[in-house]
Amino acid sequence: MQKSTSFYILSCIAAIQMVTTTLNASSTPDNKEASSLVAFSPFTGRIIRNKVRMRLNPSLDSAVLRELNKDDLLVILSENDEFYGIKAPSDIKAFVYRTFILDNIVEGNHVNVRLEPTLDAPVIAQLNSGDHVDGIISTLNSKWLEIPTPKSTQFYVSKDFVEKIGDPSLIETISKRRENINHLLQSTYQISEVELQKPYQQIQMDGIFQNLNKIIGDKNNSTEQIDKARSMLTLIQDRYLHKKIAFLEEKPKTVFITKFQNENEPQELTPQEFIKNPVTAKMSGWISFEENIFAAWQQQNSNKTEEDFYDLEKQEATTIRGLVEAYDRSVKNKPGDYILVNSLNHLPIAYLYSTKINLQDVLGEEVTLEVAPRPNNSFAFPAYYVIGLDK
Repeated sequence: MQKSTSFYILSCIAAIQMVTTTLNASSTPDNKEASSLVAFSPFTGRIIRNKVRMRLNPSLDSAVLRELNKDDLLVILSENDEFYGIKAPSDIKAFVYRTFILDNIVEGNHVNVRLEPTLDAPVIAQLNSGDHVDGIISTLNSKWLEIPTPKSTQFYVSKDFVEKIGDPSLIETISKRRENINHLLQSTYQISEVELQKPYQQIQMDGIFQNLNKIIGDKNNSTEQIDKARSMLTLIQDRYLHKKIAFLEEKPKTVFITKFQNENEPQELTPQEFIKNPVTAKMSGWISFEENIFAAWQQQNSNKTEEDFYDLEKQEATTIRGLVEAYDRSVKNKPGDYILVNSLNHLPIAYLYSTKINLQDVLGEEVTLEVAPRPNNSFAFPAYYVIGLDK
């Protein structure tokens, strides 16, 4: 009997040891599983498309808080399936009920922080007793405090629309750069306003055009800033052109513009040169258009001048021949002031314009033209800029 009892006790001890060993083994992940538990490293992300939805939770069914645009920057804090958890943007406001705050200290646990000062607003974080907050009384509802968004707050965007561009601190560097570019845009516009109030001969536009072209040509700038600089450049060039034309109209017509955006004084011509190259209103009307074409070309050909551009245009010019006729129809975005027609059947060949050659002088004549292609704005025939003329 005693021997049987001892055997039973030993069996129980062995069974307990086996169970303990099994539990210990199951509670420790194997090497493969352990290696997969890698901590997420936060980073700076950039939105790659427009109208990317920022959601309250990592789900397609979650409420959409706002839409983000291309080039918007975010600090990515975590990932959850197909979503990234992001740090709350700096302009997001948070609200907490004033009853739970005494002398900037939270009184109570699990105090809800909401997106708006109302009990129906989404909860974005919770505070606990002893947490410190710096808030101001909400102007929307005096029963609530407006506070900085808690650090624990995260919103969510789809991983498909975010690209990693650097560590979390990069967002501060880029944001500072964008702030500087915005300041440069603003100051450049203000300087242009001052310059354009001056008499034409005193206007200095070189620095203004250099600033804007530099912003446009730098791919590190945001799409929004590049577009803004391009629009500003077009506007300022157009206003400068009007000043130039007004100046020319006030002077005896013995001048011809050979430089567009970097020359403040028109080039004086001899009477013989003027006879060959008079300026007309039609010719002047295309200067701004040619300025934009040159500016676009210069972006891909830095340190090149207008002379380089038109030398290349002449080297690659096409030769066409026909009768020159006026194209006086009042239509929007017409591709020329003249039209070249076939001398035999009188069918149109191309639309024409020039800032260098007065086509009015050869109206109704059959001529051979050296031309460079230009946009025809979806009209029926090609459009050309006339570089050379031979009768």
